[in-house]
Amino acid sequence: VALGVVLVLVSSAFFTVDEKNQVIIQQLGRFVRSVREPGL
Repeated sequence: VALGVVLVLVSSAFFTVDEKNQVIIQQLGRFVRSVREPGL
């Protein structure tokens, strides 16, 4: 069970940005940064 929780947390820490999109990263509801270039 603990391994499953760790895997979910690690997988949610990574994201990909499509070429046509931009992402706004928030931490605890506060703006952290925005990502405009595609990639991981």
